[in-house]
Amino acid sequence: MHKTRQRMAEFGAIMSLQSLETAEVSRQKKSTGSYTCNLADLGGGWEGASGDQGAQGEMLDIKKDFVFKIADCSGSSLHITAEPAKDSPARRAFCIDETTAVRFADDGKASSCLSGGRPIRELQLEGGNQYVGPGNF
Repeated sequence: MHKTRQRMAEFGAIMSLQSLETAEVSRQKKSTGSYTCNLADLGGGWEGASGDQGAQGEMLDIKKDFVFKIADCSGSSLHITAEPAKDSPARRAFCIDETTAVRFADDGKASSCLSGGRPIRELQLEGGNQYVGPGNF
């Protein structure tokens, strides 16, 4: 049961990252040409983001099993991360940037994901099966 809950939480994080990235790109095209670090600016249920403003201006939000952060948002770059929340069944961190490639880090750290995360297509499920999910990872 724990593995199933872990997979469901991680799948949800991947879907949320993709939704946030899509909202960022849409907003960038419609506005000043830059990305936003404010989750509330993106709509889609993030309007009530109850997170804290991070040290470098990034916005944090905890959605049940993951802490989401948007950082390094400018006209040309963007980093969105999902790190497992305390007591979450999830163990991997996930990230996406302006290239729209979702990556992951087995150590559960957003910084590891950003600096050397592996492509989501390399994610192996129990039994050696490759991760299968929506979209083109």
